[in-house]
Amino acid sequence: MRAARFAIAALAVAACAWFVIGVIQSNNESRATTLINGGGTPTPAQTAQIEHWLDTAGTLNPDRNIDLLRAQAEVRAGESAKALVLMKRVVRDEPRNADAWIVFGFAAQSPSPALAAGPLAGFVTYVAHAPLDWDWEMPAVTLIAIVLAGLLIALGERRPPSDAVAPARERERPVAEVRG
Repeated sequence: MRAARFAIAALAVAACAWFVIGVIQSNNESRATTLINGGGTPTPAQTAQIEHWLDTAGTLNPDRNIDLLRAQAEVRAGESAKALVLMKRVVRDEPRNADAWIVFGFAAQSPSPALAAGPLAGFVTYVAHAPLDWDWEMPAVTLIAIVLAGLLIALGERRPPSDAVAPARERERPVAEVRG
């Protein structure tokens, strides 16, 4: 009888601790979200604080929301390459996660944001619409969505010209000058 009371008390303490950790993690996640969405480039101190909050918020969190927030923070800090690495993993694991594709699109944006905006909008529309059109057959627009996803991934894998190639381009001179 005494062991049963002890087991029930231990279970109650464990359940309360679980809820307390959940509340702390939720609070840290909302703090990080507020700081990430605050606009502008975060300072190094803010970046460190965001990383700390997201580290503590990821303990019990089974979904990819923490990775999405990390990628958003990297994009805000100007570290698109790190954000792309995170988002490629999330998009591969959860291909129907529209939020992941949106963050992936922002991370993949090249100097021309319009280059990724169109494919991103088309793919997000597909992800939102396809479950409504599902009838145990693949919707016809799936081919278009696959092409758009491939384009987004290709945009994300673009690399700027290397330092060795850029000076060579600057040194190029015309072979002949035409004067008239």
